Amino acid sequence: MDDRRPNCDHRGMVDEQLIGEMQRLRDELRAAKANGAIDYQALSLSLGKNPTYIQQFVTKGTPRILHAHIADEVRKALAPHRAADRSGGKVSGRAEIIALLRKIDNLPEAALEPIYGVIEGFLKAGASQKQIRHRDQSEPANRHHESEPSR
Repeated sequence: MDDRRPNCDHRGMVDEQLIGEMQRLRDELRAAKANGAIDYQALSLSLGKNPTYIQQFVTKGTPRILHAHIADEVRKALAPHRAADRSGGKVSGRAEIIALLRKIDNLPEAALEPIYGVIEGFLKAGASQKQIRHRDQSEPANRHHESEPSR
């Protein structure tokens, strides 16, 4: 009988590709929760696990690797969220942006936070510009004519 853990090589080491897949699953779960598309407790209970199982998987990384059948069930639960994402839904919030960045091939994990920082800066600048434009549009259009004497 083979006593090795599933998803491990002959030395008991976990496959790096599988670790990356689990991280992408965590990111998708965070994004789905941020959108209100999923509830960690309800999903955990539907899997026959304790109420904090998925929350701990996402926030603490425990378990590090989900058993294949559990991961499949989580993917099924995320399917409607994935479909909405493919339909052109907008991305907002840190978790969704980081999840989107992780989809970029060969982008190192260490680059995610600095890139997010740049994106966040542009988002804040864009929000400030939007407020300025809104304020400018609310001023009377003929304001400069008010101070001129009539001829």
